[in-house]
Amino acid sequence: MAMPLFHVGGTCYAIIGIHDGRRCIFTREADAASLFGGIAAGANVAFLVPPVISGVLPRATRPSQRCPD
Repeated sequence: MAMPLFHVGGTCYAIIGIHDGRRCIFTREADAASLFGGIAAGANVAFLVPPVISGVLPRATRPSQRCPD
């Protein structure tokens, strides 16, 4: 869980996981180290908002790698 539990996304995924008897992994920060640590611990489902994804994935820096406007 990389979402605040007061947010519907974080709450819904936690409740579904607990209801199904699955192990839930909570992170304090939504940074690359925490998220990849969760994956290493066995996480296989995540709810991430676009700002978190863009903060974790490297951005293209060369003009040839950018998407056309």
